[in-house]
Amino acid sequence: MNSSPIRLIALDLDGTLLDDRKQISRRSLRALRAAADQGVLLVPATGRTVAGIPAELLALPGVRYAITANGARVMDLAENRALSEDYIPRDLALQVYDLLTQYECLVDLFQDGQGYTTEANAAQADRYVPENLRAYVLNSRVRLPDLRAFIAQQERGLEKLTLFFLSEDQRQKAWAKVAALGLEVVSSLPLNMEISAAGVTKGSGLRALAGALDLPAEALMACGDGGNDIPMITAAGLGVAMGNAFPEVKAAADFITRTNNEDGIAYAIHKFVLGDDPDADPRCDIRMVALDLDGTLLNHDSQITPRTMEAIADAIRRGIVVLPATGRGLSSLPVAIHPMPGLRYALTSNGAAVWDLGEKPVDAIFSRYGDPGDHPTAEPKRLLYTPLPADTARTVFWILSGFEGELSIFAGGQTLKSEEGMRRTMERMNDFRSTEAKQKNDGRFVILPELAPWMEDHAADVEKFCMFFDTVDQAQEALKALEPVEGIELTQGAPENVEVTAAGVNKGTALLALGRALGIQREQILAIGDSENDRAMLREAGVAAVMANAMPSIRSLADLVSRQDCDHDGVAELFERLSV
Repeated sequence: MNSSPIRLIALDLDGTLLDDRKQISRRSLRALRAAADQGVLLVPATGRTVAGIPAELLALPGVRYAITANGARVMDLAENRALSEDYIPRDLALQVYDLLTQYECLVDLFQDGQGYTTEANAAQADRYVPENLRAYVLNSRVRLPDLRAFIAQQERGLEKLTLFFLSEDQRQKAWAKVAALGLEVVSSLPLNMEISAAGVTKGSGLRALAGALDLPAEALMACGDGGNDIPMITAAGLGVAMGNAFPEVKAAADFITRTNNEDGIAYAIHKFVLGDDPDADPRCDIRMVALDLDGTLLNHDSQITPRTMEAIADAIRRGIVVLPATGRGLSSLPVAIHPMPGLRYALTSNGAAVWDLGEKPVDAIFSRYGDPGDHPTAEPKRLLYTPLPADTARTVFWILSGFEGELSIFAGGQTLKSEEGMRRTMERMNDFRSTEAKQKNDGRFVILPELAPWMEDHAADVEKFCMFFDTVDQAQEALKALEPVEGIELTQGAPENVEVTAAGVNKGTALLALGRALGIQREQILAIGDSENDRAMLREAGVAAVMANAMPSIRSLADLVSRQDCDHDGVAELFERLSV
């Protein structure tokens, strides 16, 4: 039973619940679910319409109500009805719209839960709208031929106007003119202005909702970062400002939490609602651990540190399944993992293949070497295998062949390179132009004069294509060239790399399939990674951890982030923190 007095949490979105990539972190989602489980209402309180609220937030059990358009519309989402509406009178809205034509700005309208703009405004979004908001703005607005004519048709008045300016001088002049008309003017971003009816704020919306639910101010917690959040922060019994909030927001708050990129919402909920240690690691019963290799389990010399190896051995002795989950092919599993005690399963080629290595795992790995030498081999069992369709594989091959770079083909557990590709591999490894660990030319690769003849006969066997480029820009060009191809999954193991598998193939789906085969529930699976090709695995696992050296783009998926990187026992640290 929840002992906290907080019964409702009002949450701003942009700059508060959402990080700078417009995502809700996994840790924040866990905290929100825990609060909802204790009967706390979770209320999005936003300048957006209902349509702009992230689906993963709306799906949480505690989300029944929403304060939208800065308080102009308070919604009962379960019944799809407005509990309160307070619009700008039509004639006044027309007066404001005409006034704004004097200034260099982009004007959008909100009405009855929908955003509206014109084609001309949408065409100028690149100039006016911040890059991290641009996709949301363009995707959430209905195009109209004439905004003024639309306002003139609204007998009930207008919900809200949203503006973006190019200069602070223009914004300040427009602000003064609009405020003089008695309207409510706030800002949630630099060079932004939002106009509502007199007295309409997130604070008024929060008070209206609290009144309808018979909740006193002491039962309310409000979290925000922008000027439009101040009224609700002061209306709530507990006002929380984000660490990235404007100074005036921090001054109005009772507590300043961490930033939106540091799980600030999760921190505040743990501290004031759940009543536990905000810095505590998640408690879990782990039965399987999936470890990415390059940048995670392996250091930059392609080795596993002694401390990490001992942590893995200890986990396996206690019956925990530990497996490599890698973008590499089976033959490229590094020699460093051969001594892993209890090694039995391997997820390779970003999930295109899952292997049971049997009682002699090292021999099974050598069975896929281009030249195993005198080493004995043993045939592994494929538990899951999803190659690219042959025609799709040919299309991808010819697109990638048009770029300069180092192309590898993974097929049947083998890794194939051309002679030129092998030369590029060795050059890249020697110059260390990659976040990947180094791989030796020790017989693990199948080296062909050219890859094209092999592709003609074996296109149906391709698990994955992997290509490294000299620059990140070249990799981005290749990604754009591949985007129109149907039936493929695109990801990156490093910024200068592109990886292609069949559609729907990723480490996440493969990991869950192995878990089901072994009778291990999702909640009992820990995944640890560092790059974009780990995204699906981190998203699907019951517990997700990322390395200190991870790509910034995947940190929001993590339940926890290691303090040490792959060169300094980051995996061992995570095992210890999670009692694996």
